[in-house]
Amino acid sequence: MPRSAPSSPTKKAAQPASLAAEKPSALPSAALDVDAEPSNQDASTSQAATSGKNRSRKSKKSIFRSKDRSAAFSPFQTISEGRVSRLPVVFTRDADYFFAVSKTSVRIYSRTTGQVVSTLSSGPGSHFAAITAIMINPANPLQLLTASLDGCVKVWDFLDGILLSSFDLQLPISGMAAHESNPNTLYVLLKKFRHRDADTAPKNLSEILAVLESGAPFNSIIAHFSLDLASHAHAYTALPKFARGGSIRPEVSRIGKTREAVSIGVSPNGEWLVVVGNDKVQVARTHDLTSGFTRFISSHPGAQHRRDSMTCMAFHPTDPTRLVTGDASGRIRVWYCLQNNFMAPSKAEADDGMERHAPSTVLHWHAHAVSSLCFSPNGAQLLSGGEEGVLVVWHLGASGNAASKEFVPRLGAPLSAIAVANGLDGREQEYAVSLADGSITFVSSMSLKPTRSFTRIKIDASRYLPGASLPASTPVPLAVHPASRNIVLLAGHPSSLQFYDPIKDANTAELEVAPSNRVSRVEDEQIEPTRVERVVFSPFVSTKTAEAGEWMVTFDSRNLSDGEDDVEVIAESSLKFWRWNPINRRYVLNTRIDRPHNARRITSITFSPTDALVVTTATDGKVRTWHLASRKLKSGKNESYWACRSVFGYRQQLPTTTAFSADGSILAVGQVGSVTLWSPESNVMSMVISAPELVDGVESLAFSGRYLGIAAGSAVLVWDLILSRQVSRKGLEAGKQASLLLPSTSSADFAEEADRPLFTLVSSTADASDAAGAEASATRQAKTIVETVSLVSDREMATSSAAASAHAASKAAPGSGQRVIFRTSVAAVAPVPLPAGARAQAQDFVAVSTEMDLVTFSSSPSSSTAAGADATAESIRGISSVKKTLFDDLFGPSAFRDARDEAQDDDDQDEPMANADLVAGSVGSGVASLFSTAPHLLPPATLLFDAFLSKMLPPAIATPAAGAAPTTSVRLDATVDAADKKDADARKADAVASGERGISDVLLADTDELVELFKNEILTEDVTKTDAPVKVNGSLAVATQSKKSSTPVKANGLSKSPLSKGFSAASQNGTPRTPAGSKQEALVQSPSVSSRKRKQ
Repeated sequence: MPRSAPSSPTKKAAQPASLAAEKPSALPSAALDVDAEPSNQDASTSQAATSGKNRSRKSKKSIFRSKDRSAAFSPFQTISEGRVSRLPVVFTRDADYFFAVSKTSVRIYSRTTGQVVSTLSSGPGSHFAAITAIMINPANPLQLLTASLDGCVKVWDFLDGILLSSFDLQLPISGMAAHESNPNTLYVLLKKFRHRDADTAPKNLSEILAVLESGAPFNSIIAHFSLDLASHAHAYTALPKFARGGSIRPEVSRIGKTREAVSIGVSPNGEWLVVVGNDKVQVARTHDLTSGFTRFISSHPGAQHRRDSMTCMAFHPTDPTRLVTGDASGRIRVWYCLQNNFMAPSKAEADDGMERHAPSTVLHWHAHAVSSLCFSPNGAQLLSGGEEGVLVVWHLGASGNAASKEFVPRLGAPLSAIAVANGLDGREQEYAVSLADGSITFVSSMSLKPTRSFTRIKIDASRYLPGASLPASTPVPLAVHPASRNIVLLAGHPSSLQFYDPIKDANTAELEVAPSNRVSRVEDEQIEPTRVERVVFSPFVSTKTAEAGEWMVTFDSRNLSDGEDDVEVIAESSLKFWRWNPINRRYVLNTRIDRPHNARRITSITFSPTDALVVTTATDGKVRTWHLASRKLKSGKNESYWACRSVFGYRQQLPTTTAFSADGSILAVGQVGSVTLWSPESNVMSMVISAPELVDGVESLAFSGRYLGIAAGSAVLVWDLILSRQVSRKGLEAGKQASLLLPSTSSADFAEEADRPLFTLVSSTADASDAAGAEASATRQAKTIVETVSLVSDREMATSSAAASAHAASKAAPGSGQRVIFRTSVAAVAPVPLPAGARAQAQDFVAVSTEMDLVTFSSSPSSSTAAGADATAESIRGISSVKKTLFDDLFGPSAFRDARDEAQDDDDQDEPMANADLVAGSVGSGVASLFSTAPHLLPPATLLFDAFLSKMLPPAIATPAAGAAPTTSVRLDATVDAADKKDADARKADAVASGERGISDVLLADTDELVELFKNEILTEDVTKTDAPVKVNGSLAVATQSKKSSTPVKANGLSKSPLSKGFSAASQNGTPRTPAGSKQEALVQSPSVSSRKRKQ
């Protein structure tokens, strides 16, 4: 699987603990309290520093204790984050690669191919909170700066994927800025919780983050510090080990404070520091920060419209006086305030609280908040985007007014950020638009049309739009295709599904389940879209496709009500059956059933493991079975469709889940209060299982041989179907809820039958349905537990010491009694199907967390650890961005280039830089070195041909045949020398054994195939008579003549007839063969030999 950032829960605690280990004994006071002014050095400051140290020690102790508690957590792998970053992508100086933020990691993409070539922030020294700012280091264009809510600023060498330095500011960072005029000075925005009671204020960083995530108000502290490590060396005896989580506590100088700033930046000329927040623009001089900020408001004197909060900011690249901002009402304001005559002359006047006005121009097209602004490099165009999903290109005049505007509509999702990719090396300038569903679309600056779009996994963007309301009980669809192992989940819109291949790390298909208009809201409230709630695949192998997954069942709904009141007229729901089309390689809608359960929400969909039978349960209290029927059309063709087969229930109890036995002969229905067993063929109930634990309902059911596993709200019960009694009980932890119950896949041998695991249970932190539960869940740690369930119950383990020791021994045995804990809470989980007949020690799972992250984990601790350690930051040196040519588009990639790449990968691993020059076409020893001179200075093409061919096609290594001796017999066109054939076979065997395939092997293989085709198709073996003699090298030889040709044939000036394949030249009138080097033999050599000699 390609490199992706693993979500390692252990690093959340390990990071601050390692920081505590690396901190010096004595630190400057300004580094401890960021609110203190740098000039205050009196006794009160020292007391404040002392109290700050005490608070810091307490915080370190609490963090260290949390590290000890987190030692039992296992790492899991995060495939995709559930929320897209609003930061624009950042391009390298050559514009070949770009950086995209993905929560706590930074992925490096190739601009040409869109593939992830490396991942930063994947290790002990990475960020453990969301990254909020990213930029190229102005002091070194080969370094990347990242800032995060964990309070750290990190400097990366993105070519080698190495963390160079880390600075801990002790407060969440919401933005940063720097300029080439002073590259070592970094300006930051720090978030500080706005509180009045010091006793109730959060004490450490984790509490601050929890409060800020809940939407609490905060203040923004504007500060700056130095990135130069030499300036901090006096406080440290040795630099911390940054790769292991160490950080430097820099001396932070406070500039000012404001309320909830959203952006910070430095003007292109480096003279102005601008902070945007609420309805104000605050400007300060970078060379005179002590004068403070001058505040400008967006409304003019006497204006009656409301003050809308600003959302984004951009500087004009050529005019140092112009600045543009976007607000929540959709207005774009062009400011002309970056001039000395508008600034406050002194700090006293700047801090008097007076708000100033400056000339400005308003551009208005967007109906909703402006999410991003960006200028073209020459400043002639202004790009804007928002919730409407339209890229607006404003053509600005000399004064800043919009002369005209153009639109790029229907981009598929709301716009999150916009960046400009420079057109270097003859490439066209492009606009990189980041969409809210996670895709990145490139738009041509000339034609204003999307040219390509890069997508890994699309995110449901409707969840995070302003005014969106989604009930917590809404199911999250998730499944794994049984044949292709593709993960199926929601796409960028809730009415569509996407198929993601984790092996190729690519989005393979997207299916629109319910067609819908993807338009933005008209009013403050969002339009409720149609949502896909469930998706299930057929597990049996189809006779038509010879693989599982022929049928797919989906359920989508809109405005459904789970209550007992009257059903709303606008409620919509559909149960759809899709069939796999092997020709088009897509699912095609076969049957649609509207309101399958009287407009009630379906709680489960289950396929029979043996035949086409589907069982659904819903909140209407009914269980319905659906079967595949057929009818004959007028045209004589048979049409297959799905229809309702039966409807049943039990005592008006609400069914919640169902399960089939392995052979499909028993159907178990879990209800609120009981579990009933039915015959799927006759709908006859055979057994009713009741227990006190079933009062709150059944979460999941599973069969394992003679045993039935029942996962209820507080415990898991194991029922023996033969003895008709409960044989085991396993309680769940407080606050945990069973998410999935599966039959165990362990094949290990156990000394006692009671120790053998029967089921695998996945339980997670329960969702809070009320306000009190929500407050309790905020303080409770999110956990997901994967454990096995055996015949040893909790009561036996507690009362019998022998049983407890046996259980402990079974946990120590490999594959038995395993319990793996992950620091996340899942909203949906699906097992990864095992290959047919496979028995594995560990079961892999795919889950969607409550934060909508797509994660994978395993029931084995070793597998989870390996999965979490897979993704590391790797070097991108030597990675070539080979551009596709028209020849590649028409005929596919060249075999020569593939063979050359393979040869370089296998033979030249010790010289990656030389290979990179050859493949990428850089000036050096490669092909490009021949054409590195100006065209008018190049020699004639006839002189370059040999050198060009020698670089493109390396010379073949001649392999003489073992024991080869010159022969004196005559060789004819129809004969094949056995020694040469033996050499060819030996050469192929050596190439296969060594795993190498060079250019010469490709050419020889193609030549041999052509020779064999010529012999089989042209030289026939139909021999009838031998009438005419044949002259061979001046000697008469009697040859057979074909039916098709009765006249002699002249070959190389000699008269002869076509010869049979088995004709021997050694017995032609007893004439001895001439020497092998004679001219006559060279004229009649076989094509394979002559071509091979030419290559040598």
